Amino acid sequence: MKKLLLVSIVIIMTFLLFGCSTVSDKLSGEEIDDVSIFYGVSSYAMFGASEDTLKALINQFSSLSFEPTNQEMDMLTMLSINFYHNKKRISSFKVDAKGVFWLDGDTKCYKASSGSFDYKYVKKIYQDSINN
Repeated sequence: MKKLLLVSIVIIMTFLLFGCSTVSDKLSGEEIDDVSIFYGVSSYAMFGASEDTLKALINQFSSLSFEPTNQEMDMLTMLSINFYHNKKRISSFKVDAKGVFWLDGDTKCYKASSGSFDYKYVKKIYQDSINN
């Protein structure tokens, strides 16, 4: 009985600690100086952004916590956002129009459990860059 209780506590603690992942630690202490954004299956990619846009993207991404989902990524609406420091990618994520995320190259699907992400805002940044 004691073993069962101990195993149950370990499982519960593991879920509480790792069940909802957060990305804020990923970017803390890192000086991000560049970003790239790709959209769906388009051959165009956006490289670079103004300092204000870069900060807005970092703030959106850093505010999120995630939990696994059974929903699948929609490749046609997927935005791929990569953060760089000194031309070295330090973090990345992909998100589709339904709010399904892939984190740092992993294809496991997540939904935001807290924080907010404005997909339309990021897509507009990408689309505006095509015209500039």
